[in-house]
Amino acid sequence: MTAIACAHLPAGAVAVMRSWWDTMPSAFRVARDPDGSPAAFQCLCEATSVPAWLLAADPVAASWREHLRANPVPRGQQVLFQRYTLAADGGEAITPAHAALILDLKRRHLEVRPRLRRIYSLAADPAARLAPIAPLGFARLPNGTAEIGGNDLAKPGTGSWLAIAAA
Repeated sequence: MTAIACAHLPAGAVAVMRSWWDTMPSAFRVARDPDGSPAAFQCLCEATSVPAWLLAADPVAASWREHLRANPVPRGQQVLFQRYTLAADGGEAITPAHAALILDLKRRHLEVRPRLRRIYSLAADPAARLAPIAPLGFARLPNGTAEIGGNDLAKPGTGSWLAIAAA
């Protein structure tokens, strides 16, 4: 997973990914190539399962936490954080391995329905990512930007990542 992250994320963001892996390995799912090597990975968890120190250490998750504080969900509703979804051969582009992880996300969605209220995710190209999923209720978060390791993750053309969420 680290090799995939190194190929598609700035160095500071790779360090944050490693913190997630070290802290919450059960949140990660890996799709493998026929030879067994990792082809893609995803980090998906309930927002309430993320330790406060990790939320504070990760500017993206911190922005999600702030959005949740400003826009709380009703009691009994759940929120998922989809912190990473990256494929070795395409980053966040849809690949067969990425498709397998989308199916796993759908499985998780069905498990928590009807309590699921919101999913927070990321997109390097928010317009392209939102086009097919906006009808499902996804929208770009206002001020959903972050900076990791000196890389402005909202600056176009720099491998930017912007938060999106489904309400």
